[in-house]
Amino acid sequence: MSRMSTIGRQNAILLAVVCIVIGLKATAFAVPPEQLFQSSNPFNLSGACCFSLNVGITATEPAKPIPVVVSWETFVFSPGPGVVGLMVNGGPCIAYGNGSISNVGGPRMFQWIVFPSDGLRPGSNTFTLCGGGTFGNQFMALTGMTIAARLSN
Repeated sequence: MSRMSTIGRQNAILLAVVCIVIGLKATAFAVPPEQLFQSSNPFNLSGACCFSLNVGITATEPAKPIPVVVSWETFVFSPGPGVVGLMVNGGPCIAYGNGSISNVGGPRMFQWIVFPSDGLRPGSNTFTLCGGGTFGNQFMALTGMTIAARLSN
């Protein structure tokens, strides 16, 4: 066998391994449909914190609940300060970290880590967005919303 054939075969094997790794990586980050919500429709809200935005997702926990990472991306227009958080299984609105929206418009991303001690239970769990104005009634316009939940590994 010539040296060029050996190099060509090695390159083909390397390319196949790279393609398999890329394919597995994409599958590892796939989110089941019930754990994802996407909308490009405008969403307006007005009020003082904290009330349900009636937008949420579900995630199914194993017999022994593990932490869940909930991500929310949106484009925000808010003339005043507000806050956003999560309601876990219909509980109170909790920020689980930084949930402030300043009076600046633009793309925003929030990530919350919800632990079993925050009310997660085996089976189906709901995560609902909540929030409102910091200092009373506040108008906010949102668009391009994506919410996703991923169980930690």
